[in-house]
Amino acid sequence: MVMSPQSTEALERRVRELEAALEGAVAYMKRLPLVPTTLDEVRRAEKVLLQVAPPAVLRGERHYSSGVMVVRAELIGDVLTLTSGDVDNLPPEMAEKYKLSFYEKCKNGYQVKLAPVVGPKILS
Repeated sequence: MVMSPQSTEALERRVRELEAALEGAVAYMKRLPLVPTTLDEVRRAEKVLLQVAPPAVLRGERHYSSGVMVVRAELIGDVLTLTSGDVDNLPPEMAEKYKLSFYEKCKNGYQVKLAPVVGPKILS
């Protein structure tokens, strides 16, 4: 699922709010009598707060009007991967036309709008 920049900003803001609330809850629990259950919950919450977020994944595609993909751009952290559409299965003259068009687009600066990719939660 690709999210709009507005919904991504709202999501990031919500995550910061939840992290702040969790930090407050941890600080409160540390003031409680340190029984094993409370201590386990404090450790579990602190472990979550210390996890490093995975690098952001941004992805976008552009297509010809025929539906053939021109290019896919994927940015993971600071690594950009560009993939051109597979035109080798097209008739040779059509494939050559697409390849030339792709070259011209890249030569002139072809823009691909990237959006954050949000996938299913991965439970560890």
